Amino acid sequence: MDFMKEYLKYQDEIIKHTKNLVAINSTCVENEVVDGVCYRFGMGNFKALEYVLKLGEEFGFQTKNVEGVCGHIEYGEGDEIFAVLCHVDVVPAIGNWTDDPYHPVVRDGKIFGRGTSDDKGPAIAAIFALKTLKDLGIKLNKRVRLIFGTDEETGSRGLRRYLEVEERPDYGISPDADFPIIYGEKGICGIDLVYNGKSNLKAKGGARYNIVAPSLDFEIDNEKFKKKYPNEEGVYHIKGISAHAMEPDNGKNAIKEFAILVKDYTDNPLIRFINDNLLNTRLKDMGLACTDTEMGDLTMNMGLLEINEKSFLGMNIRYPHNLNFEEFFLKFKNKAKEYGLDCILGNNSKPHYVDPNSNFIKILHQSYIKYTNDYSPLKTIGGGTYAREFEKGVAFGVLFPGEVEMAHETDEFIKIDSLMKAGAIITDAIYSVCNLLK
Repeated sequence: MDFMKEYLKYQDEIIKHTKNLVAINSTCVENEVVDGVCYRFGMGNFKALEYVLKLGEEFGFQTKNVEGVCGHIEYGEGDEIFAVLCHVDVVPAIGNWTDDPYHPVVRDGKIFGRGTSDDKGPAIAAIFALKTLKDLGIKLNKRVRLIFGTDEETGSRGLRRYLEVEERPDYGISPDADFPIIYGEKGICGIDLVYNGKSNLKAKGGARYNIVAPSLDFEIDNEKFKKKYPNEEGVYHIKGISAHAMEPDNGKNAIKEFAILVKDYTDNPLIRFINDNLLNTRLKDMGLACTDTEMGDLTMNMGLLEINEKSFLGMNIRYPHNLNFEEFFLKFKNKAKEYGLDCILGNNSKPHYVDPNSNFIKILHQSYIKYTNDYSPLKTIGGGTYAREFEKGVAFGVLFPGEVEMAHETDEFIKIDSLMKAGAIITDAIYSVCNLLK
């Protein structure tokens, strides 16, 4: 069955609901209290979850809100569950946007706004994929659950809570990356460096661990520096260019630029450590570079820096599955110790891998080929999606080969034609997995 013709009937509605969802600022705010009500990841995130679940109800689907942090829309019947995993939270809309990032606009065949591609456009597309099947009267031999999380960008705690209290799906796709299929994802961890001594610097920069630091403000108590770089305000500003942490070289890191600028004017060991070891995003200067034929290079992003009473650097490390992580972290920690720095390991999500020759993958691939006639090779990525929470979960779209990655970028957009094609592919994939996979 060719679903494209049927899916295109909903184009105007898909654009409308994508814009409505993007208009909700769902940047995570931990335990935000509004009018006496505490919202675990912020009121905006809660409202975004309510929006998609209400839309599912209007279309006649069963819905469930799990503690305000996750929820699902369900259709179909059977013992097995096939999940489409989306998230309604977004990263901060930093940078100089052409338009208000929470007042989405349509221009040049694209929808602009924070979350259009990551992951609100795909979330709406998935809802209409299910609606297309329901409106056509197609029965599904598995239960399909569109699952919506509210803190994918800040740890996926909502989805993990969902999986503690709800049935675990047997298969899953996450339309939160690239086509044709992402069968492997790098491991992702946070590493913090802390220096507890005094410093002649005060600084604060960066936005999130998983974003290349776009800006930094600092003060310095050093007359030579002030003479060379006069500034009547006393506060210096460094501007970088944000990018996704999975490929930090795509941006310009303000923390890196700051460390290089002040290295000869401070004895702060954290600044010295950065200059000696962290200027290369592959950690070649530390002798800790690692690469893999399937997953590529280990990467490091400096996401957060704060120097006040103490000095703190927060990093995001993405590593391939051939890395001995315990050995890697021990070497990193020992190197930091040489500089008098404490090294703290944060969340560590291990690499995810699904056999690319499995029947599940083959069925998904055929749905993609059917609407694109594209035989591009399957991929692995440095990004992390909800798919890694499932043994048989893969990222599936929505970025097509050759398209520009706009996730976490200023002036984020999604092409309308691409969103519609992706929706038809997801529709076909749901139908095929439910009725062909044994």
